[in-house]
Amino acid sequence: MDKIIAGDCLDVLPTLPPQSVKLVFTSPPYPGQKGNGQSVSEWLDWLNRVVAQIRPLLVDSAVIALNVMFKRTESGWFDTRLFSAVPLLFESNGFHCLDAYIWHKTNVPQNGPLSYCDAPGYEPVYVYTNAGRPGTLLSMLNTNLMRQKVSAAMARRVSDTAA
Repeated sequence: MDKIIAGDCLDVLPTLPPQSVKLVFTSPPYPGQKGNGQSVSEWLDWLNRVVAQIRPLLVDSAVIALNVMFKRTESGWFDTRLFSAVPLLFESNGFHCLDAYIWHKTNVPQNGPLSYCDAPGYEPVYVYTNAGRPGTLLSMLNTNLMRQKVSAAMARRVSDTAA
């Protein structure tokens, strides 16, 4: 297919043919924030349904990257389901974790409407795959990375020789 499709997943997913998607990068509406009235539990149920819909659309060795942040609980504590329930949801749908990144946000609200603490200055980004084993993806990534390193080293060598 080789095209980028932007839109509401509930509208787009039914239009896609099976085994046609290589990459899903998503930042869905966070539970209880910015107009999304879902509780974290409702949001996790929704995400589980979406992930189950995505699974048959993926090619072998596809990648899903998801970033999300949960707001603090009513009592002010950090909602740790972000680090437990989200990975479990992907793994229970047959995905394997390739990596997890921390996105350091530079636009954090300063002492906004939160009554217990400042909003976190980061969001986790989970990266999952349906690949049967990591070697398939890692060898591809390592090959590309090695090419970049070799090219950079060659460029340095040429500039050193010219000097």
